[in-house]
Amino acid sequence: AVGAGSYHNSGFTGAINFTAYNDFEILSVWVDADGAGARTITLWDGYVLNGGGAPTNTVLESKTINLVDGSQRVLLNIAVPGPGDYSLGGSNVDLFRNNTGVSYPYTVPDVLSMNSSSASVPADYYYYFYDWNIRLDSCAGALSTVTAEIVDASFASVVSGGTAAFTDNSTGATS
Repeated sequence: AVGAGSYHNSGFTGAINFTAYNDFEILSVWVDADGAGARTITLWDGYVLNGGGAPTNTVLESKTINLVDGSQRVLLNIAVPGPGDYSLGGSNVDLFRNNTGVSYPYTVPDVLSMNSSSASVPADYYYYFYDWNIRLDSCAGALSTVTAEIVDASFASVVSGGTAAFTDNSTGATS
């Protein structure tokens, strides 16, 4: 529980500013939508410091997601390319945000630190995206070489009544 909040739907760009320590993928987040419809979620390079104006940051990725009314998990599959500062947010999204009780930073050790929002005053706003589900590239194992041999598959069949008998006439197969 963070504190009080409300749905936010204005031209103000609400965003979470975070520092990434590694590359990772934001697989999904939890949101609460006030009404069904399309919402555009954007990952920017650098912090969005004044949500009152259109961000001038470089857009790294932008996704338009169709939401239902209410609480839901949203699949994003947005790649955070490596160490650095980023912002995740949107404007006119009509999503729930907290406007009291927020206490930055929120951290995942060695992965990221959520340090602020795009609202300069007050500093205790948290915009839209809760319960981040992320995937680290470092979770994958070492690459392996796989060799596939083409087999000339061939089968013969004899059907008698409701029974079928198969004979394997393949060449190059071991089983």
